[in-house]
Amino acid sequence: MPAAGVPPCAHDDILTYEEIQVFAKAVRDRFGLAKVRITGGDPLVRRGIEKLVAMLAGLAGALYVPQVGIIDRKSVV
Repeated sequence: MPAAGVPPCAHDDILTYEEIQVFAKAVRDRFGLAKVRITGGDPLVRRGIEKLVAMLAGLAGALYVPQVGIIDRKSVV
């Protein structure tokens, strides 16, 4: 992480959860997606990440969400 932090992105520049789901389905259907890995820094800091996890959970044989932070066990589905 840069010392000055990461510059914020406009929400319009970030894929929506629905767009990510459409992309993952297309990859699954075209190439036989076997697993989904949600990465990019600490993915758990993205607001509503549990919605994305639920949306992608049934798309492939395995779903991975590597993280470096602490999980609040009360919010884990």
